[in-house]
Amino acid sequence: MATVLVASFLGVPQARAQNQDKPNGSGFEVEREYDRFQRLTTFSVNAELPQAKACDDSEIDSAELTTIHVCKGDVQSCSAEYVAMTFRFITSTWIFQDARIILLVYGARVPMPPAKWDGRVLSAGGLRESIGPIVPVALFRKMARAKAIEVQIGSCEFAVSATALASFQAINTKIDAAPKGAMSPKAAPKGSTSKKADPVQRKI
Repeated sequence: MATVLVASFLGVPQARAQNQDKPNGSGFEVEREYDRFQRLTTFSVNAELPQAKACDDSEIDSAELTTIHVCKGDVQSCSAEYVAMTFRFITSTWIFQDARIILLVYGARVPMPPAKWDGRVLSAGGLRESIGPIVPVALFRKMARAKAIEVQIGSCEFAVSATALASFQAINTKIDAAPKGAMSPKAAPKGSTSKKADPVQRKI
C-alpha cells in the first residue's frame, strides 16, 4: 500500500473531520479528511475498474482504484510532486505480487513507477491484493486530461472506466499549480512506512 495512504489515516477517529466536496467540473465528489494529529488533509476518490480483458485465466471478482492527494495543514487544495494511486483486487489466487504497471495513454506506452504490493487473506474467503504506485504529478495531469487509458498490471489488462477518468479530473482540481505546501509521499511522517505483507500470516 502506498506510504501516503498509510500516513493519511493515522490518528484517532474523533480527531479527523470528514466531508465530501460538492461536484466540480468532473461531476465527481471528492472525499476530504483532515487529521488534526498529523495535520494533514487527504483528498480521495474511489472508482470501479471493468473486468480484465486478459489475465491468464486468473479469476478477479472485483477491481477498484483509489486516487489520493495529501496536503499539509487544513486546506482545500495544495500543490504536489506526486499523487498516490492504489489498485485493489479481490482474487481467488495470488496474481499481482511481482506485477509491473504499464499504461497506454492516447495509445502511447507509459511505464508506471515501481509499486508496493500488499496481500491479505479475507476471513470470508478469497484474497485481497493492493498495488500502490506513486505517480509524478506531471504524469497524473496527463492522465486527468486523457479520454481513454488502458492499463496492464502483470498479465491482466483493463480499460480504465469513464468513472475512473472522472475521478482523476476531480482530484486534479485539488492540485494547485504553484509549488507551495506540497506533501510528497516520500516525506510522510516517520513510522508510516508500509512493508510487503506476508499473505499467509495476515487475515481480516
